[in-house]
Amino acid sequence: MISIERCIKKGESLLEDYHRINDEIINQRFTEHDNARTISAHYINLVGDLNHFKKGANKFITDTEEYADSHAIHSESREHEYVNDFEVDSQSMRDFYSYGIAIEHIMQELKLQTSGSPESSRKRDGKIRYAVKEKIIYRNDEIMPVKSREHRRESFCKIVFRARGRWVTATEIEEERAKRCGGNQHEKKEPYDWVRKVCLELNGATKDKFKIDYNLFETEDQQIRLNPKAK
Repeated sequence: MISIERCIKKGESLLEDYHRINDEIINQRFTEHDNARTISAHYINLVGDLNHFKKGANKFITDTEEYADSHAIHSESREHEYVNDFEVDSQSMRDFYSYGIAIEHIMQELKLQTSGSPESSRKRDGKIRYAVKEKIIYRNDEIMPVKSREHRRESFCKIVFRARGRWVTATEIEEERAKRCGGNQHEKKEPYDWVRKVCLELNGATKDKFKIDYNLFETEDQQIRLNPKAK
């Protein structure tokens, strides 16, 4: 699995390409010249850039599925309104903008998980989310701190929320906790012992705080996931 930091770096590079190609399209640089050979060369370069961007965007969407609903975001982006007239009769142009819009939205999700979510920029969509930097679970303006002395709760929340509904193991959560404690302070007991306890505590606390009628975190075969109802 590619780290979220590498995904963000790749996304930033793709967005640079996206804006560069978009600038070339809207300025019609490939049609500014009178010489037919020059026009053809610019057009061929543009087609090559579009294909290269599409390939990179597809890989980015697959790589980031662990951290965001990337394929769903891309699917929604395909329904976007026309950005400019070039899309009207060109499927390749429409695909290009669909990928660009999707990457921008995915990057927002990734940065929420790594940089935290200042109150002024938090999403208020009714979903239950986790802000890594502030160490809080929140829904709209309601917040619940999860900071704990031995980094158990925040490690649990970071890994489980990041997985966005994928089952994760107690070992994955323990590795995050150990990393926060210096990298070599693993629990002597089976990590699922403390992970399950934290899961039960947070389920009770979130039910009380957010007035929900379901367990925010589900367990099965010593694995944990975010309840799909919260996504």
